[in-house]
Parts: sequence; C-alpha cells; structure tokens
Amino acid sequence: QMVSSSIWDLARSVQSLEMLPGFTRELEPLRRDLASAQNVAPGDWSALTPDIAPGGWSLGHTMDYRYPDTDTTAQVALTLLHSSDRSRYQLAIARAVRWVQGMRNPDGGFPVWDRVASDWLPVVFEKYFHSPFRLSDPSQVDVSSRILKVLNEFSHDPMFKDLVRRQDLDKT
Repeated sequence: QMVSSSIWDLARSVQSLEMLPGFTRELEPLRRDLASAQNVAPGDWSALTPDIAPGGWSLGHTMDYRYPDTDTTAQVALTLLHSSDRSRYQLAIARAVRWVQGMRNPDGGFPVWDRVASDWLPVVFEKYFHSPFRLSDPSQVDVSSRILKVLNEFSHDPMFKDLVRRQDLDKT
C-alpha cells in the first residue's frame, strides 16, 4: 500500500471489536483519537465546492488535511455514533454527515475525494501515490454503497436523523 490507511484501519477495527462483549470502555480512547483527526479546515477539495463546510477524515494520519475522503469519513462517523458517550462526538458527526452529503456527485453516487473533476486530484496522486497521471473522481459503486448504508443508519437515529437528507437515500 502506497500510503498509510491508519484512520480507515482504526475505524474498521473499532467497528469489529465493538461487536465483542466487554470492549466498550477500551474503545473510547481509540474513538477520541479518531475524532481528533477530523479535518475542520477547508482543503483543496473546497476550491470547486466552497459552499460545503469541512468535516471529513483522511485515509491515514500521515495524509495532509486537505485531502479527506468520503469513504473514510463515513466509517469514522459510524464508529463515533456507536460510542457509549456519543454526545461527546455530536459536533464531529454532524460535520461529517453534512460534508459527505455535500460531496455527492450529480449522478447520485459518491466520489472518493472530489465531487467534480478537478486539477488538484493529480497532485494527491503525485504526492502520496507517486503516480503523475491525470484523472477525474467519478462516483464509485463500492464507496457509494458503504456511504448509503452509513447514512441509512444515521437516518434511524433520534440524535442525527434530521441531518440526513431523505433524498440522499431515495435518489440511488
């Protein structure tokens, strides 16, 4: 793997461990670490989407804050939702849900990094993947399905159901 996926890996690990009885308290420090890595400053993605407030997470701790991705963000938000002290993460979760929904492509799916094709995406690949090629960031089926699953879970939660736009679940 070309870059660290430490945030993604930690979120998915916590989700797996929380299914085991007796792990709740032990997982809270890991959730706090995840929450502290949220990107709350506009990044390069905001050049084409200035109306979307920041709130995403990058794939790994070593990636620049300017490059959050929708898939990791949805997974971290879900991990925070399952906290025994989730009110502590209410603001981080709200930012994440709004950011992910704002990144939805016009075709109804979700990209990884950028809602529309842009000039900064090649910079990400050059910097982190050492691959200087140009590309766009179209909607991805696997990413979209995971995000829709997470948004659906939020839509049934009393604390967050009003954040999820119903059309985001009905559109696909």
